[in-house]
Amino acid sequence: MEEVVVWDSPETPVDTQWVYTWNGYAESRHTFSLLKYVENNDDRFRRRYLAWIHELGETRIGNSKLVDQLALEQGFSIWWMSLFAEKSPWKQPVLMDALRVFALNEKLLEDKPTRLRFISNNRDLHIVLKGLCRKLNICYSWQQLRNNDSSIFKKLYTIIPYGVRAFASLGRYAQQRWPLRRVESHKWFSGDNAVFFCSYFFHLNPEQLKAGLFYSKYWEGVQDIVHQLGLSANWLQLYYPHAAIPDATTALDKVNHFNQNRETQQGFHLFLDSFLSWSVLLRVAGKFIKLSLRSFSLGEVRHAFVPANTDFSLWPLMEKDWFDSVRGPVAINNLLFMELFNLALKQLPYQKKGFFLYENQNWERPFIHYWHKHGHGKLIAVAHSTVRYWDLRYFFDERTINIPTSFPLPQGDLIAVNGKVANRALTETGYPAEKIIETEAQRYVELGRLAVSKRKNIQDSNHINLLVLGDYMPDGTIKMLVMLEKAMEVLKRRVSITFKPHPNFMVAPEKFPSLNFKVTTRPLTEILADFDVAYTSNMTSAVVDAYIAQLPVIVMLDETGLNFSPLRGNTGIHFVSAAPELVKVLSEDNSEISEREELFFMDTALPKWRKLLEDESAEQTNSQNKK
Repeated sequence: MEEVVVWDSPETPVDTQWVYTWNGYAESRHTFSLLKYVENNDDRFRRRYLAWIHELGETRIGNSKLVDQLALEQGFSIWWMSLFAEKSPWKQPVLMDALRVFALNEKLLEDKPTRLRFISNNRDLHIVLKGLCRKLNICYSWQQLRNNDSSIFKKLYTIIPYGVRAFASLGRYAQQRWPLRRVESHKWFSGDNAVFFCSYFFHLNPEQLKAGLFYSKYWEGVQDIVHQLGLSANWLQLYYPHAAIPDATTALDKVNHFNQNRETQQGFHLFLDSFLSWSVLLRVAGKFIKLSLRSFSLGEVRHAFVPANTDFSLWPLMEKDWFDSVRGPVAINNLLFMELFNLALKQLPYQKKGFFLYENQNWERPFIHYWHKHGHGKLIAVAHSTVRYWDLRYFFDERTINIPTSFPLPQGDLIAVNGKVANRALTETGYPAEKIIETEAQRYVELGRLAVSKRKNIQDSNHINLLVLGDYMPDGTIKMLVMLEKAMEVLKRRVSITFKPHPNFMVAPEKFPSLNFKVTTRPLTEILADFDVAYTSNMTSAVVDAYIAQLPVIVMLDETGLNFSPLRGNTGIHFVSAAPELVKVLSEDNSEISEREELFFMDTALPKWRKLLEDESAEQTNSQNKK
């Protein structure tokens, strides 16, 4: 092989030369997909990336490790809140590029080309590949494409100093949430019968909300058990604007109304942002300046961006994320979380047991740290949804989890998983089995009540009732509908299409007139039995609902990324990356459903949750009897 082309262009590559495609899964005689290569060698690449993140934190700069250099107080390092330690593909999209660079390095060593031509508009990636080719003694050239997506506002933003961006971000945050300081009173429950929850103030039951009642779908059924056992719930709520609660004033009104009935099932609610004050903002500003100044002494960190046993540096690709984490908006928002959680958990009366929604997001680190620092009891992380293979937030190098250090990763005492699949996903990557407990999937309890027998058999082999489940990401939804448009042009079967949009992104039928689809906003539990097949993107969690309801499921793979479907690896799922593949699946007989692995513990009586909460109730009774 003399020359290879790395193709990062929306155009179709010419099949007369050796091409490594950066996006897409299609392959041919001379075309090789880097994404497909990563997927086919998934365990190796995920393990190598997690190992590099661990080693990055352990890198010695001067006389101490990076994780130590970023310690802001005893026992806690802000390293664990950085974009690198969080590993979120949504907050750090270049993470997916990094995995492809790992793959490209391997292929170049295997194929040994003498020349490489890179076709792309990605300047940062160009610098990475140029350095890789220099290391491998490969002649390199860059065919730069015009960047049509870069707006003037984005270009202006990139020249604004990180510190200015940070303080602007802090100002916007405070302005949006300042009204939340006016919660009428701080009346936390205390004593043996108090139980604590840290949760998001969305995904609320709309009917209950209209009636002035708090009922979170994140904790479906759990609230009922808490009430039945005579426990009193304290809720620390994280506020984010959404359709049902569009602003802080609305959120404040709702919580004040809930708190008027705190002694009932409602519990007591307080926003984390209730602790905002001018003194908090000043302390955050002071710590931010201190952290920013310290970051200037960490210039050598760029050398740690060469993963072990590789020939490339990820620094050009990830430089912006580094500075954002130590002297930009990410840094100042992380410091704000530290201040707010410190105040909230210091004021909170002693809690014997606490639960929080576990997604390994940045805010969880200071929450866990200050929970333990202020002497509260057992803390249980609740993995409330699916644990996706490529959602690297959930996974760590075994050394990160198991080897004690001066500034260890803050972790809950236990992690509650909602099924065997999630249990296996965590233990296979080194999470200690003794720290895992099993609970029912409270978020999906309604699906457990859905009678599978209601599903109708396909009566007409030439007609399909297709349910299209929209994504919360606009781009994914549009791509899915465009692919369906192309498929419908050649599909011979008659298809009736119903589109259920995600609340965050609606699509008008007139935008896709050829599909002639109807729109429904009814709950999935009410409509799934009426359809023959479900078609979704690879990001939406609604695909799980369709799977549990025994529908045949088609998942569109996004050509620009890896397979993020919650059902990746499960049987009976059709993954398609192009319209012809979609046509093929829709043309098949989907009336027979293959045997499916049980994703979740689905007992609607929630006996595992009841036992977990009854432990508290029993301890309370024993304590009262001793008195």
